[in-house]
Amino acid sequence: MRRGGGTSPGGTGARGKGEFEVLSRRPIHRARKYRCAEERVRFADGREISREIVRHSGAAVVLPELPDGRLVLVRVFRHAAGGWMLEVPAGTLEPGEDPVDCAARELVEETGYRAAALRPLGSWYPSPGIFDETMHLFHATGLTEAGAAPEEDELVEPVILTGAAIAAEVRGGGILDGKTLLALFLAGILAVPPGGGRP
Repeated sequence: MRRGGGTSPGGTGARGKGEFEVLSRRPIHRARKYRCAEERVRFADGREISREIVRHSGAAVVLPELPDGRLVLVRVFRHAAGGWMLEVPAGTLEPGEDPVDCAARELVEETGYRAAALRPLGSWYPSPGIFDETMHLFHATGLTEAGAAPEEDELVEPVILTGAAIAAEVRGGGILDGKTLLALFLAGILAVPPGGGRP
């Protein structure tokens, strides 16, 4: 059984909910990159709830910047979303893999660039209502060409754009991937104008 307080990457978790205990875990499905289970949880006040959870090893997300300031994105085929999407490079962590090592590996595989420096910009849960996946974002600089080597089942091609072109893509609905939008926001490529409203 596991106890905890519902903490998040860099956060303090939900206030006032107290400790909880995982009473049971029933496997539902296991796939190559994730596994599903129904878990029953008891809180300190005696309440019990059941949740269906998708367990995932996590992912590294990379925002690669060339010396002239242009950014390297990738166009990826996403069948679940209905076709091709413009995204930042990203990939699943191998068991026990450090996120920065995963970021370096995925950058080369998907874009053909190697980074001299990978600076962490933040971590988050993309969908905490059902997934425990944590994404870790890195800003990649000092890029040199190394030759792309995507995995056999990956359909991906690099796309080099200016920050202004990327912002225009976002405004025009050309970028809909959540991790990409958050990566661009955290890196300052997208900004909320004074007083709120739309950029």
